[in-house]
Amino acid sequence: MSWISTYRLLATAALVGWLFTSVWLCVTLRRLHQARHDALTGVLTRAAWHAHARRCLGPTATLGLLDVDGLKTINDLHGHHAGDEVLRILATRLTTELGKDAVLGRLGGDEFVLLSPTTPTHRQLNALVTELTRPIRLSEQDTTVRVGVALGMASAAPRGGQSAARVLSNALRAADVAMYRAKKHPEHAWLWTRDQPLLSPWST
Repeated sequence: MSWISTYRLLATAALVGWLFTSVWLCVTLRRLHQARHDALTGVLTRAAWHAHARRCLGPTATLGLLDVDGLKTINDLHGHHAGDEVLRILATRLTTELGKDAVLGRLGGDEFVLLSPTTPTHRQLNALVTELTRPIRLSEQDTTVRVGVALGMASAAPRGGQSAARVLSNALRAADVAMYRAKKHPEHAWLWTRDQPLLSPWST
């Protein structure tokens, strides 16, 4: 075998090896992304959100639980594909409004969870709710739908040497209480828990 043939053989083997490695890397990265991100909305899954949020706690960190109201009606009237589209659009709006520093996840169904590194103002929360409740044009149907939201907010600031897991657990419980109280008062789309330094006019 001439040196030219040997060179070609080695070059071909190297190219095949590079292609195999590239394909393997792409598949691995895709699987990792799919494992961490919700297939429908593209935001973090429950488990991935918890893992990421634990590393993002700070003295001004704020946790929010968001429940979407009216999704069942949309599913019943327009089909589940319409409800899925609404969830995707809401996830996009949340991502845009919250910014790149916030940690956004989907807990399942029509419930999202967010962790902001800073404490939002009343104006920011009102702007978020306004954006989320804007009419949504369904791409496959000649119709527009709207949803309501209930947002419960709580501090996620570490206190007294608590572990990150305990801080998140306490904040989730507090935000959950505020969210369900907000659901009972739809004229008030968001509520803070009692022990927060920043209280809305409708605090529970």
